[in-house]
Amino acid sequence: MAESAFTLAQVQHWMQTVLTDSAGLGAAMRGAAAQAVLPLQPADIEQLIAPSSRMSGGQRLAVYQRGYFARLLECMAGQFRVLKQALGEELFEDFAREYLAVYPSETYTLGELGARFAQFLAETRPDLDAPPEEREAWPDFMIDLARLERAAFVVFDAPGSEQQPAVDWSAVADAALRLAPGCELLRFRYPVNGYYQAVYRGENPPLPPAQLNFLAITRVNFQLVMFELQPLQFQFLQQLQQGRTVQEAVAMLATQLEMGQVPAEVLWRIWRAKWLPRGFFVAS
Repeated sequence: MAESAFTLAQVQHWMQTVLTDSAGLGAAMRGAAAQAVLPLQPADIEQLIAPSSRMSGGQRLAVYQRGYFARLLECMAGQFRVLKQALGEELFEDFAREYLAVYPSETYTLGELGARFAQFLAETRPDLDAPPEEREAWPDFMIDLARLERAAFVVFDAPGSEQQPAVDWSAVADAALRLAPGCELLRFRYPVNGYYQAVYRGENPPLPPAQLNFLAITRVNFQLVMFELQPLQFQFLQQLQQGRTVQEAVAMLATQLEMGQVPAEVLWRIWRAKWLPRGFFVAS
C-alpha cells in the first residue's frame, strides 16, 4: 500500500483505535475496528511507524500502548485504593484490565473511568447464575466497597457550597431546608464504611461479616464527611431526597412509627443539630 493512500485523519483514527485496544498490538491491528480504518497487518506497521536504531516500528508503538494502559490502571488504583487492598494488587489489576476491555474510557476526563466498576463486578461475579442463597459473600462486599469508593470520589469532585456565603443556620426555618445536591445516601449489605476508614488510617482490617450499613456522604470545607445513619434516619433523608419538605418527612416519621407528631418533631430537632454542620442541607 503506497504511503500516499493514508490521510492524516485515517492515521490519527487508526492510532487511537490500536492504542486504546486492550487486546495487545497484534490483535488490535487485526481487529475489526482497526481494519475498518486501515487494512494493515502487523507486518505492515513500518509503513506508518518508522523503526529506530534500537526498536522496530511495532515495538515503538507497543511502548505507547503499554503506557496508555499503565496510566489507566494507575487511575483505577487511585480511585479504588481501598478495594485494591481488599482484593490484593494482582487480583485488583486483573479485574481492572477486564473492566477496561468491557468499558473502555470514552470521555475526555479520567474522572469517569471507574463509573461502572461496581456494575462490572456485579455482572462478572463467578456465581452470578447461582441462586442468591448459594452465592459467596466476598463478591457482595467487594461490590459494596466499589460503590462506596465511587460515591466518595464523585462527592469530593462535585460542586460544593464552599464559595457560598456563610449561613446562620439557627435563623433558617425548616421550610427553607433542602437536602444538599452533593449529599449522597447509600445503603450497603456490609459495614464498608468502617473498613474504608480503617484502611485510610493505615490499618489492614479483616473482611467484616454482613451487616446493613446506611451512610450519608457530604463535603464540608473541601473535606469529605461520612456519617453513619440509623435505618430511620436514612428513610427520613430519603424523603427529602425525593423532594418532600421537612414537615412532610416529619409527618411520615410520626405515622410510620406511631409515635405522634410531637415526639417526631423532637427527634427531628436532635438530628437537625447534628446534620446542619455536616453539610447535609442548603437553604432555599
